[in-house]
Formats: sequence, structure tokens, C-alpha cells
Amino acid sequence: MYIYEKGTVKYNFSNTKQILEIFQLLCAGKDEPYEELCKLFQEETQQGKDTGAYNKLLQSAMTSIKETFAGRVMENLKSSRSALLIPSPSEDSEQSEFELLTWLIIK
Repeated sequence: MYIYEKGTVKYNFSNTKQILEIFQLLCAGKDEPYEELCKLFQEETQQGKDTGAYNKLLQSAMTSIKETFAGRVMENLKSSRSALLIPSPSEDSEQSEFELLTWLIIK
């Protein structure tokens, strides 16, 4: 996903190609991190101890994924006789529904 700092989603999980193109444009040919940006991240997060703002963005992303998926299920139910209603997960398993593969902070 591509999500703005305020939590607004620019590209959701179905826009994989666009997101990978952005990653490629920003990272192609770079084999070293941008030191100044790494220092900025370290300052913002107190050396990684306070990632609350980024955790909120991750939570916003997960909520968006769930809402988009639920909307697609509902549309499928309306348009197809062979559609299946997927049971809602229990609260205990909600956090394990997603796996974060990579992330890129763009400043």
C-alpha cells in the first residue's frame, strides 16, 4: 500500500504494480541508504523506540485492506450466485491476518 502521513490511502493492495514502480523509481541503483534520512528517522522514533506514528499508519493500512476486501465480497455476493460469504475472523487472529513484506518511508 501507499499511504500518506495523515493516514489517507493513495494506492491500496490491489495497486501492486504502481507501488512497485514507485519503489523502483526511488530505489533503483541505490545500494546504500540515504544517511540523512536514516538519521531523521532515528530522531523521529527515538532510535526506533517510539514508532507509534508508523504503527498508526500500519493500522490504517490494515483497516483499509479489510474494508476494501469486505466491499469486494459484498459486490461479489450481489452479482454472482456462486459467491461465498467468508466468515469474519475472531478478534484473536486479526493481527495475524497480514504479513508485512517490506516498507519504504518516503520523505
